[in-house]
Amino acid sequence: MSSDPSIRRHAALHRALVSRAAVAMLVAAALLANACGHKKAPQPPPSKIPQRVVLKVHQRGGEAVLSFPYPTTTISGTALPGISQIEIWRYAQEVPEFAIDLLAEEAERRQEAQALLDELGLELYEAPPPAEPVASEPPIQSEPAEVEQGETEDGDGEESELTEEQELEIRIEAARILLRSRPTDKSSFITATKKDFEKDSELALTIERDDISSALIGNAIVLRLTLPPRTAEGPEIGYLFAARVRALNGKPSDLSATIALLPSDTPVPPQEAAVNARPDGVHVSWSAAEDPPAGFRVYRREAQARIYGEPVGTILGTFRLFVDRQAIFGARYIYAVTALETLTPLLESDISSEHEIDYQDRFGPATPGGLVAFPEIGRVRLLWTSVTDVDLAGYEILRRSTADDVAAAVNSELISRGQYLDESVASGDSWLYSVVAIDESGNRSVVSAEIEVRVP
Repeated sequence: MSSDPSIRRHAALHRALVSRAAVAMLVAAALLANACGHKKAPQPPPSKIPQRVVLKVHQRGGEAVLSFPYPTTTISGTALPGISQIEIWRYAQEVPEFAIDLLAEEAERRQEAQALLDELGLELYEAPPPAEPVASEPPIQSEPAEVEQGETEDGDGEESELTEEQELEIRIEAARILLRSRPTDKSSFITATKKDFEKDSELALTIERDDISSALIGNAIVLRLTLPPRTAEGPEIGYLFAARVRALNGKPSDLSATIALLPSDTPVPPQEAAVNARPDGVHVSWSAAEDPPAGFRVYRREAQARIYGEPVGTILGTFRLFVDRQAIFGARYIYAVTALETLTPLLESDISSEHEIDYQDRFGPATPGGLVAFPEIGRVRLLWTSVTDVDLAGYEILRRSTADDVAAAVNSELISRGQYLDESVASGDSWLYSVVAIDESGNRSVVSAEIEVRVP
């Protein structure tokens, strides 16, 4: 080794630089290994557990109609590929005696309140008083009389009693408030803890994968479940329902929140229903032995469907006709009508009859009107008022001579506008013209009134 100090310093510096470079390369290699070569612990795939459904139920005749939106997401928020099974669980419970007594007292108070209004000839909702005229000048305000503490305005130091008129006004207002409020729903007394429901409920209905599509109406699952027969004697029985669905190749959801149903007597269903095709829709009419308190419901399903979804119409009052303006030409439908006892909770009659219709477009468009002719040398110009039918295909021009009884079409192709120039006539001839409107289904309108023209 050289004894020159400068050489030794340069050698030490070189070794230090090489050492630092080696350390930097090792650190970089370690970082690169951590960034690229290290694998995270494998994560399990998202669980295919459907979110629990939101169940609805109401009574239609002797059946419970249950429905819920078709589930589309899992509990982790991912898309659900589908469901393979539906379960409906039912829990039976007697209506408590105290609830029956409370409801009887409430019904009695409502009867008394209605009797008071009927006796006085008053309506449930009082008409607002007429508006008072606005004074041109503010009235003079007099100074209130000073009343010593401990005295009423009559000066005797005691509270004055209510007059008979004031007491009656209070009774009337209390009666109106009671009658405007919603009656207590008896089914609200049908309750159970989650533990009791899971322990004592029974599996009332199971729908397997192959039958789920037949229960799908739009984006909702609709199911019908026959209710146990009611008995005239014995305790009144109510039911709690809950639903559970199972994912395709996955696990079942949690049970839905329970929903109560207390079976009741339903109204008499409508009779002699009929359906008739009209240009503006399908007309559904019916008769009824008695007027139900809340009106009627009109249902429609496609002929190949097994169940009804939401009604296409709800008729409040005593009207006995519904026009289904959403019906589509070319479809085959089945209609049914039920009577409504109450809207909240929803209680309707059974479906006594169903009526099928093949709704085809066999209705011609409106008749063209206002036909006028302008004769010119060797030709005739025709103008008329266009019809507004949305499915109009065009017009056909009919022409006949005064000696003929049958008119023939002048144009070989339909005319799209309300005008036509007939250049196939000779001067000196007389003709009778009319117009027919034709729609896209080939239906023809009534022929317009004829007009006579002599060609100059």
